[in-house]
Formats: sequence, structure tokens, C-alpha cells
Amino acid sequence: MEVAWLRNEAVRLRREGASCGQIADHLQISRSRAHQLICEVLETLEGESITEGRQLRALEAERLDALQHGLWEAAVGGDMMAVDRVLRIMERRAKLLGLDSPAKYSATDPSGEEAVSGVVLVPAEMTLNQWVAEFGESAPELDTPELDSTPEPEPEN
Repeated sequence: MEVAWLRNEAVRLRREGASCGQIADHLQISRSRAHQLICEVLETLEGESITEGRQLRALEAERLDALQHGLWEAAVGGDMMAVDRVLRIMERRAKLLGLDSPAKYSATDPSGEEAVSGVVLVPAEMTLNQWVAEFGESAPELDTPELDSTPEPEPEN
């Protein structure tokens, strides 16, 4: 009985923003015991949450099954709206249960080709309009200059 009360008090105080040290002082227990009590409750809540999530997923799957069952005869009979609905139910079920393999996406350029990522440096002497006029949409191969550790002289005003 006392352990249950300690757990409830520890979690109540933690929920209110108290640190483990403050909880320990308030309940007159060690800091490690306060931490242990909070962890025990959180692990229990996590387990309940996982179980509840599984139960909700199962309930949603049963609902989808009932909907599909109601439409199945019409769908196999050729009713195109029923076929569409059944397919949407099947897509939803696959998403709910994680049946589809993960989709992979990659960046593409306007032509649909895989885009090359990187950084393009535009010389300061060129405006963007000049750059586009000269190079169009594709940049030429650029040589990267060696980095020089000596700073360039500042322009005089």
C-alpha cells in the first residue's frame, strides 16, 4: 500500500515539474528511489500505451474488414464505385498494418532525372541573369581553387 502511494505521489510531483531531488526531499526517500519510482510508473504507462495502440489497430482493422465485406459482392460483380471503395479500404488497411514496403524518394530535376546535390558558387562579378544567360540550367564543370591562408587585401574606399 505504501509503495503504491509513493509511486502516485512521485509521479504527481514529477508531473507538476518537481525534480527527482525535490521529490526525494518531499517524500523523505533517496534520490535514486524517487527516480526508480517514477521509472516504474512510466514503464507501466508505456506498456499500457503499446497495448492500447495494438488494440486500437485491431479494432480499426475489424472496422475495415466489415466495410470491405459489405462492398465485396458489388465490387466483384463489376460495380466500379464499389471496386474503388474496396481498393481504398485495402490501401488504408495496408497503411494501418504497415504492410507496404517503405517508399524511397530522391530529388529530381525538371526533366525527371535524378538531381545531383551540391553547392554551386556564382562568381560575384556575375549577376544571376548573366549566369543563366551564359550557362543555362546546367553549370559547367568548375575547378575548385586551392585555399590560400593569406587574406586578400581589403579594397580601399
